[in-house]
Amino acid sequence: MNVNLQRLTIYVVLVLACVFPVAGDEKPVEAFTRASYNVQLAFTFPGKVKSVPVSPGDKVKKGDLLIQLEDDETRAMVKLWTMRARSNVAVLVAEAALKMAQWEQEKLEQLERTDAGSKLELKRARIQVNIETERANQAREQKAEALQELARYTAQHKRFIMRAPADAVVEAIDIEEGEVAEQSKPVIALVAIDPLWIDAPIPTPQTLSLKVGDPVWVRSELPGYKHPVKGHIKHMRQVADASSRTRLVRLEIPNPSVLPAGVKVKVSFKAPGKEVAKVHKNELLPDG
Repeated sequence: MNVNLQRLTIYVVLVLACVFPVAGDEKPVEAFTRASYNVQLAFTFPGKVKSVPVSPGDKVKKGDLLIQLEDDETRAMVKLWTMRARSNVAVLVAEAALKMAQWEQEKLEQLERTDAGSKLELKRARIQVNIETERANQAREQKAEALQELARYTAQHKRFIMRAPADAVVEAIDIEEGEVAEQSKPVIALVAIDPLWIDAPIPTPQTLSLKVGDPVWVRSELPGYKHPVKGHIKHMRQVADASSRTRLVRLEIPNPSVLPAGVKVKVSFKAPGKEVAKVHKNELLPDG
């Protein structure tokens, strides 16, 4: 009976060791690299393509022009309202007329105090001041309206221009000059792989001792790329996967040598030996 109990105890311990490995026996976890930025861009309305100044493989900066649609009418309205918004003639003329009316009113008030002025003329002058005041206010309102119209048409004009939302590389372009871009249909893809991201399924018990910012070491599975690179934990899922008993942990590693995304890697939270760690400075580089 004691022998059977001892065997059962050993069996349970072995099972638990396989399911819940101890920290000292942590094994590298296999995962795949992915782009840290990967988007497909589309226009929100249909339009004919005027120009595509970029090509696949081009590096673009945030704000660089990617694709422009034809928009002669909107561009003309932008020019028109730019001129109206910049012009101060109407406001200056109205304000000058108001000052003249106010000056005439003051003169007539001075005469009226000496009984040398006409009350009728003074009344007319005061009415004229009110009229010129309203005209000056109207000119200022028209100036403000011109600025609003300029902002509206400028915003419309920007909709015809697609710019890079971030620093990236042009991965693919699915449209050419002269073609019609369909509404909401992707026309260009942008990616960034420096840094690289890795979504690694880490055993849930192991993640309990980890936190965002902790270091991680990653080895590529590509032939000749065996040196580890140091990265860090960027994010940890709040909900673990009950079926696999793992928790998805997002890692970030520098990638100045532009190792492609989609490469199989091994992830470890244990620092490599000093003789290995000094080989490269946080880069996934080939051996040799």
